[in-house]
Amino acid sequence: MKKRGFSFLELMIAVIIIGVLAGIAVPNYFRVVERTRGAEARNTLAIIYRGFKTLSAENIPLPLTVDLPPVAAWSVIMMDNPNESTRAWFSYWVYDGDNGNNGGEVQCSTALLANTAYARRRTGNPPFTAYTAPFDNTRCLAIDLNTGNIVSSPEY
Repeated sequence: MKKRGFSFLELMIAVIIIGVLAGIAVPNYFRVVERTRGAEARNTLAIIYRGFKTLSAENIPLPLTVDLPPVAAWSVIMMDNPNESTRAWFSYWVYDGDNGNNGGEVQCSTALLANTAYARRRTGNPPFTAYTAPFDNTRCLAIDLNTGNIVSSPEY
């Protein structure tokens, strides 16, 4: 009689090989997913930058405060308030150099810079509650509204 099928040892070797490959692939997958989420923030920050450039071209003086929740401030730069989206992975605000009422800024760099737009990573999974979603201070992106340079934390 001819032996058919696989032995227990052969099956265990196959399971170990699949486990090692999964152990390598899964962390890389989550890194790629997080970088892709960072693309949302880069895109929104670029839109904010273009809005501020349009204002400066029309001689509307900067700084202009755009923070959480004043919806009218977002319309000044011709965009919908990105913080109202329950599917957005980031919360956005612009720091104008005033330490007063700016929606409770947090530092995601060594110092907050005037005329800089920030995106803070919301924690958890969507749907998020607009304005009240918790965020991660260490995971953020920023764009200088004068130069257009984007600075980000390492995962983005």
